[in-house]
Amino acid sequence: MSSILVTGATGTVGGALTPALVADGQAVRVLTRSPEKLRARDWHDDVEIAEGDAGDADAMDAALDGVDVAYYLIHGLTGADEATLVDEEVRVARTFLAAAERAGVARIVYLGGLVGDLAPDELSPHLRSRYEVGRALDDGSPELVELRAALVIGPGSASYRMLEAVATDLPITPHTDWTRTRTQPIALDDVVAYLLAALELPAGVHEIGGMDVVSYQDLVAAFREAAGLPALPEVEVPFLPRAVASPVTAVLADLDPGLTRSLLASAGHDTVVRSDHAITRHVERPTMGLAAMLDAARR
Repeated sequence: MSSILVTGATGTVGGALTPALVADGQAVRVLTRSPEKLRARDWHDDVEIAEGDAGDADAMDAALDGVDVAYYLIHGLTGADEATLVDEEVRVARTFLAAAERAGVARIVYLGGLVGDLAPDELSPHLRSRYEVGRALDDGSPELVELRAALVIGPGSASYRMLEAVATDLPITPHTDWTRTRTQPIALDDVVAYLLAALELPAGVHEIGGMDVVSYQDLVAAFREAAGLPALPEVEVPFLPRAVASPVTAVLADLDPGLTRSLLASAGHDTVVRSDHAITRHVERPTMGLAAMLDAARR
């Protein structure tokens, strides 16, 4: 049994990982800025709760004391200022890493984003921040397991809420250059399985994804089919800037505009697994197809 810290436990991924770790017999501590948000969770009484911000060195010293493995599941998308996003995310990651080193943490597990073959300066601010945080966390004594994923599809996930809003509230399916880019969604349950396996995986970067590679416009069509909805008219839109689509999507999905802006900014290039040979030597590939994934998220 390991002593484990989970950051981001109030989020979709952290909230699913925490009870899985408890069920696995691990001693779990969760970090949150808002302990009251965890009181309604079924696993509330099964974990130790540490209150604090990952960017606060003193709070991190307390939260990481006695911890063997730390899960870094923090992404500052809500209300994020793109001009300062990367620098702020890296600052927080370095503060966390320094505290982890002082505490003697052996391993950090980080959920980052697929970046494809693009150079760092070609990435959107959202993906650039995910990439640079991974680099920052790998610059210390704890070994790092970095899992890189594209869209995580599960109940309540921002990706799913955006998809649901676009697929159900728009009268058409717009086709434009960036809706034809490809992505490789992965089910929340499969992400949790990989994160559990990361306790034993070799250190390094591992790309993870579901069975199906689809374009964003085909993803919308798949959602409607899985939900039993008729297909929408497909309309070619020669010019649809993501900066225009973002606020509309935010209103439809009732999401923070900064979040939708960051997520849509990453739709400008493919986010697809290039190689998963290293990780599949230790963990079986996901077997849940896109339709089953969408159906599970809707329940």
